[in-house]
Amino acid sequence: MRVTRVLRLAGKYKGLQSLLKTIVMSVDSLFNVFILLMLIFFIMAVLGNTMFFAVTEGNVISSYKNFNNFHQSFSLLFSISTGEDWNRIMFDCWRGPPECVPGKTCGSSLAPLFFLLFILIVSNIMLNLFILVIIQQFSKYYLEDDNPLSRFEEDFEDFKEAWKVFTDRYQCIKIKTKQIKPFFMKLPLRIQHKLNIGENATEGDIDKLVLKMGINVDDGFVYFNEMLYRIMRMQFMVNQGVRLNSVMTINELVVQFKIAEITMQEKTARKLSQESREKAFFETHTAQPVNLFLTKMYFKASFLSWLNFADRLQRKEEWD
Repeated sequence: MRVTRVLRLAGKYKGLQSLLKTIVMSVDSLFNVFILLMLIFFIMAVLGNTMFFAVTEGNVISSYKNFNNFHQSFSLLFSISTGEDWNRIMFDCWRGPPECVPGKTCGSSLAPLFFLLFILIVSNIMLNLFILVIIQQFSKYYLEDDNPLSRFEEDFEDFKEAWKVFTDRYQCIKIKTKQIKPFFMKLPLRIQHKLNIGENATEGDIDKLVLKMGINVDDGFVYFNEMLYRIMRMQFMVNQGVRLNSVMTINELVVQFKIAEITMQEKTARKLSQESREKAFFETHTAQPVNLFLTKMYFKASFLSWLNFADRLQRKEEWD
């Protein structure tokens, strides 16, 4: 864990940050390639076990490296994919009568085809496909000057600057609905143009834009994550004519669910914080120190009032 501290250097070099972000964004594509690679290993391991299970001895083949069962075939193919002695293993599995001992060194004449095909697919195609996915993502998001990530980061910084102006009293968590128009007009002109807001936009135009964006209002407020998501969605998806397919629709629903969950957590935390403040205020203003002098005076006054009342009642009975 201490050795991994060297990764902190990534925070000081933008090029290294870009590379790490590219790898993170490529995880889904790399996972698909990995699944395909595992399927190829599975197929070749079954074929190797079927064709070369009788080979138990050789220059490389031994009790640790062989095709006697599936898991040993899989592990042997994994070592072959690194380029370790694959040609010598191929010759061990290529021997045939009369140059082999039945049940020990006899293999199959199809061994060259099997091993050459495996090396060609795994080493020269599949492993290079991993590199290709990363390079493609890097060229798409970082090599171009006007790439989506750079534009998003720039717009995000401008969004935060405008957001702080109108939400400072609410700890930058939410904004009042009546301040949405001033907030939109505070955004840079390039964002306003992307949102189709002109310099002479009216209150009705802003209301139409809010309805078009589908902003969710909660008790007269709009929360940070909701506003950020709707503005970025309008810029990078709606205005560019991007059509949602089934996968994108599911991902968008997942994002909206996460935003709603974060908003609910913020409201719950704020409610608990408010209740704790009210409890502390109540305890502070009700738990006063006891004044013995005042307590004694109140007791005497109550006792004298009771005594006077009892005396008047007794005199009234005597009079009657």
